Amino acid sequence: MAKHFDLKRSKPSKKPKSLVVLFCEGEKTEPVYFRGINRHWGNQIVLQFPHCGTDPKGIVSAAADAKKRSKRNKKSDPNEEIEAIWCVFDRDQHLLVQEALQQADDNQIPVAFSNPCFELWLLLHFQDQTAHLQRDGVSRLCANFMTNYTKGPDMDMLLPSLSDAEQRARTLCNRQTTNNLPRCNPWTDVHELVEAMRRLSDSQPI
Repeated sequence: MAKHFDLKRSKPSKKPKSLVVLFCEGEKTEPVYFRGINRHWGNQIVLQFPHCGTDPKGIVSAAADAKKRSKRNKKSDPNEEIEAIWCVFDRDQHLLVQEALQQADDNQIPVAFSNPCFELWLLLHFQDQTAHLQRDGVSRLCANFMTNYTKGPDMDMLLPSLSDAEQRARTLCNRQTTNNLPRCNPWTDVHELVEAMRRLSDSQPI
C-alpha cells in the first residue's frame, strides 16, 4: 500500500513558487544533487523529497497517490497544487522495473531512469560513456573526478559541466534508441528532469 505524505504548504501572501516533488530511490545522492542545482538557479522552485523506500514499484505507487491527492487538494485550494511529480530510480538489481515503468506511464508520471545507476548521470558531467558498466565501475570512475565522492556529489565540480552532461545524456539516449536498446545499459535520461526544473525556474517571477 502506498504511503501518504503531507505535501501541503502554508498559504502564501503572494503567488507561490512552483512545487516539484521528487520520489527518489536514493535518500542522499539524488536529493543533494537536485537541491544543489536548484540552489545554483536561485531556489526558484520548491523541492520536496518524500521518503518512499527504494523499490521502484513502491516509488511509483507513492507518486501516483500524491498526484491523486494533489488534484483533490486543488479543488479546495489552488495554492496546494503540485506543479510536477517525478520518479527517480535505477535499474540496479531491482525486480519489477518494467512493471514500475509501465505503472508510471499509465499514471502519466515522468521517470528519470538510469541504468545501471544514477551515478552514470554524474559521470556524464566529466566524460562520454557508451560501454556497458557495472554499478561499482561507475562509482570508481566518478571517484576519479570527485576527490570526496564517498561523501556525496561534489556540486562545485559538477555544476560547471551541467550542460555537457545534458548533451552527453541526450546523445547517449539517441544512440541507444537508434540501436533498439532503449533504457539498456548504459542509459540515463535524468537530463529530462533537469531541463524540466530549469524551465520552471526560468518561469518564476523575480
